[in-house]
Amino acid sequence: MVIQDLSSLDWARWYSDRTMWPIDRDLFLADAVLRIAPMMVFPWDDDFFTSVLAPVTPLIPDATTAFTPDSEPLPEVHETWGPALLRYMPIAEYEATRAVTADPAFWASRYEPNPAGGPPRARVGMTDATTISYDHWEAAALTAADVADRRDSARVAIRHIAHQIAKMALDEAITVLARPIGGGEVVAVDSDAWRIDDPAARIASCMINMREPCATSAPPTHLLFVSRVGFEPAAWAKAQLAPLSLLKEGITPKDAGVLGPRPSTIWKAKEDQAVVAMRAHLNAHPHAYTRPELRRVVGAVSDTVFEKARNRIREEFEFIKLGGAPRGSDRRPPAGR
Repeated sequence: MVIQDLSSLDWARWYSDRTMWPIDRDLFLADAVLRIAPMMVFPWDDDFFTSVLAPVTPLIPDATTAFTPDSEPLPEVHETWGPALLRYMPIAEYEATRAVTADPAFWASRYEPNPAGGPPRARVGMTDATTISYDHWEAAALTAADVADRRDSARVAIRHIAHQIAKMALDEAITVLARPIGGGEVVAVDSDAWRIDDPAARIASCMINMREPCATSAPPTHLLFVSRVGFEPAAWAKAQLAPLSLLKEGITPKDAGVLGPRPSTIWKAKEDQAVVAMRAHLNAHPHAYTRPELRRVVGAVSDTVFEKARNRIREEFEFIKLGGAPRGSDRRPPAGR
């Protein structure tokens, strides 16, 4: 399928009101997403999911570009950018956000409801100013830039989180469960159901069609949940492998002081992930089983975690035990290999 634009997905349904989540002993998928997000992305804001739905804002030069040092408007800039600015933040809207709380009677005397909808209009007999003040221009430019920045950051963060959660489910680092919409027996979702083109679409819907589990656009039949067992350490371990900084300084959640679960649970999660990585590697390359080769596969883990994972995988792949190298060193391939 074609990967959908994030703004076309319904993020408001599950990510704007937690009281709408279905009740279960396990974590609703949206709950799991919101738990892993601050572990993986910095800075994170739960409102990112609705930020991608914000309308596209115009590019508006800052106020210092539109006015002289004496705050006099520059005609050529106002002629070019003024109409776009007024469509984005009409004078009535600007005045309302700043004046109505201080003097609501004065503001009400200047404007009346617009029968056609949209911003209020100047009352009959009054002329609404067409000159944009310095403060109005600055407020519009800053607001537009902030909305655009949040929308862009949200797009990057959501795509990253959706991709990583899909990989966790595919690698069986987390256990995903499904419950029929409207109630029924909970069943495990096969990891192959996460061989999907558009993980963001699944994260948005939090549902699946169990007859077509890889088709994220198929009419859903089940709600998705994540088992609480092992989720937190697995999420933290994954977040350490794939952190995302939205700042040019490169600050990650761990740098910012975000804490994970107890070290012992994290080590077990990393060990489990190392086993999954080794298993996939050995199924594809059964002859490449030396310590350096397996080390490259699992990445940055401690020697203790690596050895525990390697010992577990040796029980699955008996041929690793063959060879005559001394204990603790790289084993040589058996004869003929």
